Amino acid sequence: MTWHGQQMLSLAALVGAPKTAVLASLHFDGAVVASAVKRAGHRVIRGSGTQSRPKIQAKRGVPAFIEMRDALRGDTSVLLTADVPKISRVAGRGAVQLARASGRPIYLFAAVTTARMDLENWDKASIALPFGRGCVIWSDPLYVRATADDREISMTALEITSQLDQLHVTAHQHLARRA
Repeated sequence: MTWHGQQMLSLAALVGAPKTAVLASLHFDGAVVASAVKRAGHRVIRGSGTQSRPKIQAKRGVPAFIEMRDALRGDTSVLLTADVPKISRVAGRGAVQLARASGRPIYLFAAVTTARMDLENWDKASIALPFGRGCVIWSDPLYVRATADDREISMTALEITSQLDQLHVTAHQHLARRA
């Protein structure tokens, strides 16, 4: 799991990964992501979360959650972004609930490069450019108990926010030391 705006290098982080599925939204940008993911040889799960109950059906939130849970219960890893939809760099509860339902841990990662364009859009996206150096770092596994209550789920989402921010700071510092 990484931040939405930092997902452009996600496929590089997956090089050599055995079976991987990537969650992609139903929006146009999700179609672009889905196309790249398929070309890289990974499975695509279409859907997204929402904070609005009326929109959950239109966004395929429940079917996507079930598909991700089933993939995780098998032998497939799932890559998704942590952000609450349209709120940059605030981790939502969906991935925590997915870890609780599947029994699989969450791994957070940062993938950054020295040559990039940083956009001023909602997710603060970075687009990798050629001729830069890159860094991909992973967290230790984060486990969620099957019996986790709402408070524990919320606390875990806060921990994800903190850890993802720190991973990105560390990755950028690593690249700066190597300059």
